[in-house]
Amino acid sequence: MRNQKEIREQFDKQFIKRLKQRKLEYLSVSHLNCKHNCRHRVKGNGRLGFCHNSKVIEQSKSFVVVCNNQEMAESCKCYECKNTEQSVLDDFNKILRDPSLCGKEYPKLAVLLWALQKENSNDEKSSRLRRLFSILRMVFSFSWW
Repeated sequence: MRNQKEIREQFDKQFIKRLKQRKLEYLSVSHLNCKHNCRHRVKGNGRLGFCHNSKVIEQSKSFVVVCNNQEMAESCKCYECKNTEQSVLDDFNKILRDPSLCGKEYPKLAVLLWALQKENSNDEKSSRLRRLFSILRMVFSFSWW
């Protein structure tokens, strides 16, 4: 059985690792992360990304600019990432707070969180019992008449 300190250290390692991966994915230059990219369903092709930046559309000869791959996003001079470090962190914390989402996306973190919460709830129960007994001792030690 692992103690709470070991579980906490493992949780911290996993937290840092997963957050770093998430930042790498959501802050990288990609057509999926571009503020101007809008994905639409196209019959027979699934979903395609179209650029809605007016500067890019003006420079193009057609009125439709398809931006559906990594190379297109990397070569774009008007690329703007829609995510920030803070938004990625907030989203990550939101996922960790929801047990079903956390279990689905980060099962190792979910198990570690569960173990930490179980340890904390056991500590809370014992501290509540100690407080209850101290209150009862105090009540019965007074002479009410």
